[in-house]
Amino acid sequence: MLYHYNKYGVLPVTTNSLAKPFLVVLLCCLIIRSAALAQGPIQAVPGASGNSLDPNPNQRAPYPRLVRILHGEQRDGIVASVSPGVFYESRDDGRTFQEIGAIPSVEGITPKCCGTLFEAPRQVGSLSEGTLLYAGSYCGGSDGKTASIEIFASIDDGRTWTHHSTPVQRGSCVSAENDGLWEPEFEVDEEGALVMFWSDETDPCCSQKLAQMRSLDGTTWGDEQNTVASKVRTDRPGMATVSRLPSGIYFMSYELCGPAACTVFYRTSYDGWTFGVPSDTGQKIQTLSGEFFEHAPTNRWDAGFHQGEGALLLVGQYLMTSGGANAPNTGRVLFVNTSRDASGEWKAIPAPVHVDMTPYLGKANYNNCANYSSALLPVERGSALLELATAPSSLSTCGAYYDKELLGER
Repeated sequence: MLYHYNKYGVLPVTTNSLAKPFLVVLLCCLIIRSAALAQGPIQAVPGASGNSLDPNPNQRAPYPRLVRILHGEQRDGIVASVSPGVFYESRDDGRTFQEIGAIPSVEGITPKCCGTLFEAPRQVGSLSEGTLLYAGSYCGGSDGKTASIEIFASIDDGRTWTHHSTPVQRGSCVSAENDGLWEPEFEVDEEGALVMFWSDETDPCCSQKLAQMRSLDGTTWGDEQNTVASKVRTDRPGMATVSRLPSGIYFMSYELCGPAACTVFYRTSYDGWTFGVPSDTGQKIQTLSGEFFEHAPTNRWDAGFHQGEGALLLVGQYLMTSGGANAPNTGRVLFVNTSRDASGEWKAIPAPVHVDMTPYLGKANYNNCANYSSALLPVERGSALLELATAPSSLSTCGAYYDKELLGER
């Protein structure tokens, strides 16, 4: 579905997000401004439950990410990021957030979309444990239109950033040319290499494929290879995220657009590098009743879930019924799998943030902000889950909203 990639640059304005009359907009701005000056979290505008990440009503905040700081002076704090590289910190376990930094401008490249945030869990060559990495899709080259993935690093928990590397640069960042490099994500494999996955439109083999490369020294990149590259040219695997499970298995979720309509699939690896034959498009994730997600999945292992036994959590943009219709509770649920190797049953549980998807049902109303690529993070020593999700705001921007859900003894 090529329309799925109309998400770069300024988000499209739909009839559902047209500006309100002047007085209503003025009233909304005054309410939001008052909330920004008050203590505590800022309440969300209609369209999503929870609290607004940023008091600025014009702040665009797609591709939200959450990281628990496990090293350094700010250990046990939380850092949140949104594209194109703005960072927020919570020192009260996700109750409130304050802006702390931003990616600096770099001559010759401009941000496009699809940012991610990662903390190095161990030393990788010259890259120290605890280093934060931010990566996203950029435009550059002599014409300013060449696509690239750019990586930035922070050694002070997101306050200041320096350019780290450009692992891949080719194709075009003009969305309409469908020749781009999108949606980078990181993990560290069993050999201790830093691995980057991304969605790649530049190979004539495929409308889009998932690719990967790694760095053994923490600085330079190599060993590029395909992760998922279907023999069906119209297939578009993308938006991979990877979690290492207690069993040692690496679990990768991703969307499969094209004929599969962006249904969420998964693959696994024993070493974090080899995920099987690239032409294998994986297995569909679904509950026993046949419900499944379409579009923009992310996953996260929660060690405190299920009375401390842990569980794998998965979120997607749209929840679908077994018959392929939009489920009534779409935008309001997550999936959970309590097996330590992801082989068990998937069940639906309430999501911390509820996003109203009613205006965006059906292809004609598709929206690439609402409940899109949400972030999950265990909080309160695993007894609760923090979600950072996005939704169109009343001012035609894409805002980020956060909230917690107690997990109990599920």
